[in-house]
Amino acid sequence: LNVSSFDTKNVVHMRFMFSGCKNLKGLDVSNFDTGKVKDMRYMFGSCKVLPYLDLTNFDTGNVTDMEGMFYNCEQLEKIDVSHFNTDNVTLIDDIFYGCVALEGLDLSGLDLSGIKNHSDMLLGCKLKWLNAPQNIGSIKLSNELFDENGKSAGTHFRVIDEGNKRSLIALRLDTGRTHQIRVHMAAIGCPVIGDYL
Repeated sequence: LNVSSFDTKNVVHMRFMFSGCKNLKGLDVSNFDTGKVKDMRYMFGSCKVLPYLDLTNFDTGNVTDMEGMFYNCEQLEKIDVSHFNTDNVTLIDDIFYGCVALEGLDLSGLDLSGIKNHSDMLLGCKLKWLNAPQNIGSIKLSNELFDENGKSAGTHFRVIDEGNKRSLIALRLDTGRTHQIRVHMAAIGCPVIGDYL
């Protein structure tokens, strides 16, 4: 699919733009001017055989909705979203839902404190590593609210078994921050069963 002639400088909504392109094996969107875009909901949703997306030129400073942006991109192996400006984003649930080929994600550069819902953010992913800010989503646990200036923390995890809305996972921590496991798991919509802190 050749989109090199697309003029996107005045586009505000890119929701569902490539959604459902089940046979799309390559896509070059490096010429896209996304500075005015507010809605990227399900933009690449169900692009099932797309292995890679280079979004380094994407300006996401005005985006408010990233819900399901890469939903069910089953063959997506690599994507760099660490540069995304998420200051205005309020919806991000299902962003990587069903991206079973993704090996890892670096979310450490994202400000997710304004996100209202992380539900199923990474459901179905078989990530081997995740790098996320300690304060991801300003998760409130009991009476404690994590500091917005929290330090980065890295957690690698592997799904061993899953079923009945539960997953058995193995974790390896790069850092040993207080509440790191419960914060990272809750942030991706997978809270620790029986953890009531």
